[in-house]
Amino acid sequence: MKVTLPADPAEFVDKQVRDGRYQQASDVVSAALRQFQLRGGTGSSPTATLARDLPEGADIEALAFTVLMEATESANQDLATIMSEVKAITAAKQKLREIIYKVNQDIASNACQTNKQPPLDLLNGMGSVAAYQEVPLPFPDPNSPTGVRFCPTNLYNGLLDDVAQLRAVSDGLRGRLDSMSDLSTMTSLKLQMAMDRRSKLMETLSNIMKANSDTQGTIVGNLKG
Repeated sequence: MKVTLPADPAEFVDKQVRDGRYQQASDVVSAALRQFQLRGGTGSSPTATLARDLPEGADIEALAFTVLMEATESANQDLATIMSEVKAITAAKQKLREIIYKVNQDIASNACQTNKQPPLDLLNGMGSVAAYQEVPLPFPDPNSPTGVRFCPTNLYNGLLDDVAQLRAVSDGLRGRLDSMSDLSTMTSLKLQMAMDRRSKLMETLSNIMKANSDTQGTIVGNLKG
């Protein structure tokens, strides 16, 4: 079933959202349907106002179905966007863990160093002091093919010649990882809310379609009778 929403009803729904009365188009329709049910299908509810602007032959179910379809499509787009953000954060966290692992390898290789002697052995981790001075740190980027954008970063300003400095670098990287994890948690909550919204829209659409099917069945039954 495909119904095109005329310009006037669409503008009415958009205006309700722009004026701050509702957060999204689906809220307009939900409120309208509740009022319509309470009034028994008559009265001056927002849905009735929309229905008066529809072309002859159109009905309230068609209007509700159309706007809900548009709202569901919007919810699908939101889900896709948020899922891309989640994937990007997950990919960036993995790349950051790989850097932290290398730094920790260097810490382990130099655990017995005292008084900055002997020189740091970095062969098992980052490879060299220069590698610490221009590390490609990962940042989440949903627009990137891999979900990750890399920015060259100096992990330690100054001469790197002490295992304690390596530990400070590791702590700083873990702080970045914790911040990324907090961002991941917030984004996951956004994803759950978007999924709940879509689920409610789909349930409402299903109810409308079932109501239409039941009505058609009743009419056919009456005709046969």
